[in-house]
Amino acid sequence: MKYDETRAKSLEGIKESSLFLYENDDFWVLHKPHDIQIDGFRPCTLEKLIKRFRHIDGNLKFCHQLDYATSGCILIAKNSMAAKKVRVQFDQRIVRKRYEALVWGVVEEERIITFPLQEERFRSVVDPQGKPAHTLMKRISTGLFDKRPASLVSLYPHTGRRHQLRAHLHHLGHRIVGDVAYGGDPSIERMMLHAAELSLDDPIDIHVEVPSDFAQKLD
Repeated sequence: MKYDETRAKSLEGIKESSLFLYENDDFWVLHKPHDIQIDGFRPCTLEKLIKRFRHIDGNLKFCHQLDYATSGCILIAKNSMAAKKVRVQFDQRIVRKRYEALVWGVVEEERIITFPLQEERFRSVVDPQGKPAHTLMKRISTGLFDKRPASLVSLYPHTGRRHQLRAHLHHLGHRIVGDVAYGGDPSIERMMLHAAELSLDDPIDIHVEVPSDFAQKLD
């Protein structure tokens, strides 16, 4: 995704209350804005935004990834012990994540998507020889976006392949609105994919939910 300097500058005034969703002795859950990298060399990254509000030595310990264009919940460990503890839950696939997406067309009420995926340059593609990938999709509502039929859906990834949700929906013919990497219209304000909910079991015991505003975009 091309770096958007205007977007980066617009985030310079972000408030602490809109960034930090949850905090305890070991973890933060952040609300990542869309169109920003979580770390790296760019002048504006999620890591740099966090360091404005918290005194941190060294690099942050991101427990999982969110794509540049995706917004929503992301978990960060405050120390190495906490990072190792949460890694067990991710490896055992017992961390529960729910995403909300606005997709083109009218989708089924519910579908389990199991197309295997293979990484191909900057994308992932369905390939019979690829790695297993499992997504549960549930329709929330339907309407029109830009005068075209569209659906608001919840997505539950049970595996964590690169671009899993984006590639699965693209293959189904229900591409995520604004997903330029998979052939979407670059004039749309953003990619409509948002990490809406994150839950971890004991002993970590975190549950955070921050819904998207995508329903407001449907007529």
